[in-house]
Amino acid sequence: DGFTGVTLQEQMDAVSFEGVTGQIAFSGNDREVGVAYTVVNHDGTDFLTLDSVGPWTIDTSLVPTDTSVTAESYSWVWPTADGSKPSAEIDVDDCPEGYYGSGGASCSSCPEGSYNPNTGTTYTIDDCICMPGYYGAGGTDCTMCPAGTYAPDYGSEYASACAKSLKVCLLVPSYRTDTGAYDSGGHNRLAGAISAIKEINDKSDGIWDDVLPDTTIVYEWYNSGRNAATSMQMAIECVTN
Repeated sequence: DGFTGVTLQEQMDAVSFEGVTGQIAFSGNDREVGVAYTVVNHDGTDFLTLDSVGPWTIDTSLVPTDTSVTAESYSWVWPTADGSKPSAEIDVDDCPEGYYGSGGASCSSCPEGSYNPNTGTTYTIDDCICMPGYYGAGGTDCTMCPAGTYAPDYGSEYASACAKSLKVCLLVPSYRTDTGAYDSGGHNRLAGAISAIKEINDKSDGIWDDVLPDTTIVYEWYNSGRNAATSMQMAIECVTN
């Protein structure tokens, strides 16, 4: 069924046995302790005839048996496709936006009301900032604004960011329900409405600053599809969300 990272860690920590070179075990940082390897040369065909180059340990690295040469004088050839040294790191997928963690299966979704706008493998829950409509320190500390108010920006820390708000439902066709065709006229009207809302919400640019001066407009767009039944369904969905 495959190992999870935690299970693999537990299995590695449990490894301890007497090897040819001594006790084999792993420390807490996942590297071998008390282990020595013998570095050998071979011609690539006969593994029964191997010439010892010298011992290698974590603490001493390679110590050539032939004292007339140094470890740096050896040309290392690794059994990889291009002969390069294998990577010491495992490539994992980045955690997407809205998640945090070390990548891959370890990614976790930010708590409700918070969001990490970054992608990568080095982010923690502390990088999840409060979403619009919430305020707080981030992570697990994001509180929804009181009813009738709204914090328009990401990362709002204080309740004072929750201003009086007005929800607007934009029932504008972008694609027609009957044919699925793109509705350019509806799309243009939607763009105009959103631009107007942004101007009203910007209280410092000198444009329409006297329109709802202490209120933030929060909008949701729904595709009405130029269809009566679709418009009614979208309207109900908007007002009940």
